[in-house]
Amino acid sequence: MTVHGCTNASIHHNQFIDNTDVDLVIGNSPTNCQVYSNTITHVSTYGVGGLGVAFNGTAAGLNMYGNSISANQNKLGMGLFAGHHPWVESDMLASLGNITSNYVSGAAVLGVIDGVSSGNFSGNSAGNWWQGARGHNGCNGPFYFMVNTNEMNTSSVQPGYQPWRFHTSGCIPQ
Repeated sequence: MTVHGCTNASIHHNQFIDNTDVDLVIGNSPTNCQVYSNTITHVSTYGVGGLGVAFNGTAAGLNMYGNSISANQNKLGMGLFAGHHPWVESDMLASLGNITSNYVSGAAVLGVIDGVSSGNFSGNSAGNWWQGARGHNGCNGPFYFMVNTNEMNTSSVQPGYQPWRFHTSGCIPQ
């Protein structure tokens, strides 16, 4: 589900099961947008991404928290993502907003931040870490949380991230 224009709204307590593209992505400068307590599961069908924020503009008004993303081996490329660079390298988000306290397990890449300048990405946790090697655009994990440190203010990113770029051409270490 792609949500454009999430203003003074909340998306919560939904279940997304075995979708083939991105399960839930928020875009176009959300304002006072709360995304919480959603469950994303990939058991038998491969999906590109679980939950994220992308496109141009800013997502400073986004609060994404308390969501759960899980997948069986080789069933999810990216769990949690911010930024549109895995698809369009020219798009930039000024802020990813607040992406906190989400749980990710089983994706080839647990989390990606690429094409974002600022925001708060913290307190997100990993279960079985990552599984499989079926990523997106040849970024075939397993990877923990990947951050393009050339763009993102890393002081607002939780510890343990890996400095990588994740562009349409694949993963590139920094």
